[in-house]
Amino acid sequence: MRHLYKNLLQDAISNKIILATPTTLIVILKSVAMSWQQHNVTQNALEIQTTAIELHSRMITFSEFLKDIGDGLKSALGSYNKAVGSYTGRLLPQGKKLEELGATSNKKNIPEIKMIEDAARELNVE
Repeated sequence: MRHLYKNLLQDAISNKIILATPTTLIVILKSVAMSWQQHNVTQNALEIQTTAIELHSRMITFSEFLKDIGDGLKSALGSYNKAVGSYTGRLLPQGKKLEELGATSNKKNIPEIKMIEDAARELNVE
């Protein structure tokens, strides 16, 4: 019977078969399990990298939108305050004078409009 197993190891290797005892089989299976775990960790790391790159790109786009909104608010606030300044300095005195003279169209008085002193919070991208 020994002659039947003479070429067993060579035949197994040539057919890409690993012969293992119960003890070595456990070691091989644990090695394969660890290899799969490492593969999963690597796949997760690659997915995290891809997600991080996409997130960064989206953050850039969103921060550009916020900057544009902030610039628009600043411009609108400046224009509003200029209009209020003109209203307070030129229109309101004339309107008040008309009210004092009784030349009004109804019982309402011209309201006072105040400038907006608050500024939009600056976007800090550092």
